Amino acid sequence: MRTFGAISGALAMQTGGVVAEETITPTALDLKIQPQVKKILDDYGKEITFYQKSSTYNPSTGEGTVTETSKVEKCIPPYQVEKKFITGDIKSTDLMTGLVPQNWKPKLTDRAVIDGRDYSIMAVQPIYTGELIGLFLLVLRD
Repeated sequence: MRTFGAISGALAMQTGGVVAEETITPTALDLKIQPQVKKILDDYGKEITFYQKSSTYNPSTGEGTVTETSKVEKCIPPYQVEKKFITGDIKSTDLMTGLVPQNWKPKLTDRAVIDGRDYSIMAVQPIYTGELIGLFLLVLRD
């Protein structure tokens, strides 16, 4: 159930210049599964580093600045993409992995590094456990 208000876990949503806050109330399944999956990944997962670029523009100087930040997470060790996911954009040589979201969302524009190899993110699929995203499935290409 989604409710509006100023309760912890609120997500800021911006629509048409008006900022509203949406609070998501986790279900019992959310509260049970997400911590268990995170613990398994913390104990047995592979380290993955995400690099996200952001840019700002200063209209008074006409200059733009690009910064890159990194975030280290634990993920399911990459495996060959499943046949059912192969489409025009997803190739049989692509890899899949998964990770538990930690207050951020991987983007198609991010770069991922696992075991020193660079990967482009070709797809991001959220898997919901109720009201929350319990896992992100990612398709990676080197």
